[in-house]
Amino acid sequence: MPRDLGIADRLRRKGLTVVECDGWQTRGSTDFSPVGYIDHHTAGGRSGNAPSLSICINGRSGLPGPLCNVLQGRDNTVYVVAAGKANHGGTGGWKGVSGNSKFWGNERENTGKGDEPWRQDQHDVAAKIAAALMEGKGRADMVCRHAEYATPAGRKIDSYGLDGNWLRDRVAQEMTAGGVTPPPPDHGGLVGAPAGNIDKIEAENGGYRVVGWAYDPDSWETQLDVHVYVDGVLVPVKANQPRPDINNHFGITGDHGINAWVPPVVKNTIAVYAINVGAGTNVLLPNSNIVVPTLLTGGAGATGPAGPAGPQGPAGPIGPQGPKGDKGDAAPPNTGGGLTEAQAREIARTEITKSKNVPG
Repeated sequence: MPRDLGIADRLRRKGLTVVECDGWQTRGSTDFSPVGYIDHHTAGGRSGNAPSLSICINGRSGLPGPLCNVLQGRDNTVYVVAAGKANHGGTGGWKGVSGNSKFWGNERENTGKGDEPWRQDQHDVAAKIAAALMEGKGRADMVCRHAEYATPAGRKIDSYGLDGNWLRDRVAQEMTAGGVTPPPPDHGGLVGAPAGNIDKIEAENGGYRVVGWAYDPDSWETQLDVHVYVDGVLVPVKANQPRPDINNHFGITGDHGINAWVPPVVKNTIAVYAINVGAGTNVLLPNSNIVVPTLLTGGAGATGPAGPAGPQGPAGPIGPQGPKGDKGDAAPPNTGGGLTEAQAREIARTEITKSKNVPG
């Protein structure tokens, strides 16, 4: 969404007292697709209900406003400051997601020095604010204190004295009040089958390193099974490596990266499938159905050494006719017309048979 123009209405539905600051609907960058919430304290003056409001709207030296989306006054009045991206998070991240475009910010009026104890009602209202901001767009586990978000660790302490786990639990209660559980992000409109890509396949230690990512919009918390077929031989791996760039792009959490070593077999045709969860079908990942150069791990002939990777090496390089496996190069990414997993296995078996009849 370019700007979140529903903030004030959602806060009021939570029963909160809301003041709409002039110009809030057009304040903040339109580069704004939030999925999480960061809880701050203002570190402002000790007197007054909202002495930091002007700074939060206009910014300060070296940091232009807005500095938050809402400001929570000492009396729990909620001031709506900006509908767009605000400058509040700085360097850091939470659950693999980073950047002000991905987080609403709430500045809670407090000195932050320990000389102004929080009241329980202020924490309860902060939880209501977080639940209202994320209604239909985020999840309670995407709520964090600025101290939890900021890097390096210790760079920030806000909201001081608050237990982040307590806040997340309290937000979850608010989100499910009335029996409504917020949906996951829309993942760029993806539904059904898995999404993913193979970024590179390169030679490594006598085999191949396969690097990419995959996740299923129907079950985006799941670390997907991934089937790598090397000449039709299944090598099962997992999409379970950190890929913060993918999480940030789709607004998801968890680890969905592929980084696996697979062995070479005969002609080394490699196809990689993300295994579907729920609705949809298995997907041949783009850039994966290819023929890669054969790696020789042994000697050049019958009298050559067996090589460290296994038994007697192959009898010299495959002749000009040998690599006839170029059909795999022409297979398109799975956009509805790609090979099915069963078809890929059958083609691989055919290629293996043909290759054994080609003189080396």
